[in-house]
Amino acid sequence: MALEGYVFPGLKSYLANRKQKVCLSPDIFDQGTSSNWEVGGSGVPQGSILGPLLVLIYLNNLPYGFHRGSKPVIYADDASVLLIANDDSELKDKINHALNYMTEWFSANGLILNMENTNIIKFTSSNHHTEIFQIPHINRLLTGLNNTKFLGVELDTNINWKNHIHKILPKLSSASYLIRRMYHPLI
Repeated sequence: MALEGYVFPGLKSYLANRKQKVCLSPDIFDQGTSSNWEVGGSGVPQGSILGPLLVLIYLNNLPYGFHRGSKPVIYADDASVLLIANDDSELKDKINHALNYMTEWFSANGLILNMENTNIIKFTSSNHHTEIFQIPHINRLLTGLNNTKFLGVELDTNINWKNHIHKILPKLSSASYLIRRMYHPLI
């Protein structure tokens, strides 16, 4: 039995005619700070158990349009592209191709590439000076960053751990203090 075009009844009721509203006040009964209930046009319910799986299924064929030397990384609703190039000119060409492909793919699939959250970082060996570069795309100038957060890890252009360690050290310090207190309580 072919399932093409078939929507499972439970899934259809899960996705269709879902209502949502926005509350701008912590008091949900205050009508002056809430929008009206509206039926959502598309998407999956935020914070739902099935949401991440459905997004991954939806984005499943995104990686097939990239050229050699391009490696898409998709995690939940976050899509990144790792590119390998021999020089800046080749890198800029590959970035432009990846951005154009993703913009077209997102548009054809009813999505929008969020240019405000789109970043570029150029990784090099530590003995090379990296030059900040800019790439125009859809009325926006993307400027290369010196560091960024990728799947929870702070990275810089030299792929060094200093920024990440600096970010997690206070959390680790607090956690180790609490563990010490559990084993050596104050009397």
